[in-house]
Amino acid sequence: MTFATQSLSESSSDKPIQITADVVGSAVLLHTAVNSGSDFDEVELFVNNHTGTDLEVVIVIGGITAAEEIRKTIPANDTKLVLAGYKVGAGQTIKAFATTANALNAFGKVGHTTS
Repeated sequence: MTFATQSLSESSSDKPIQITADVVGSAVLLHTAVNSGSDFDEVELFVNNHTGTDLEVVIVIGGITAAEEIRKTIPANDTKLVLAGYKVGAGQTIKAFATTANALNAFGKVGHTTS
């Protein structure tokens, strides 16, 4: 088994990803997990609120139903850990939307494990 750390698949040069969507149908893709046998990714995801108002972020894992959502309020002018070592594989996607478009950004890292 091998382990390597990498960026979120949709991050350009390790830069934060702007959450431009405010509805689930337009959720912004943050990461697509590995899709190879028993390999998996462990995702650590932070969300930053660069406004003066508390906002909710919704992380959608693998689909677009409420059962696949993780909701967290991000305080004004603050950064919060949203996913800590969340395990995904089989090409699952991690997407995000917020109560206000363009007010939050996401960043993090992925621990990629191959068997």
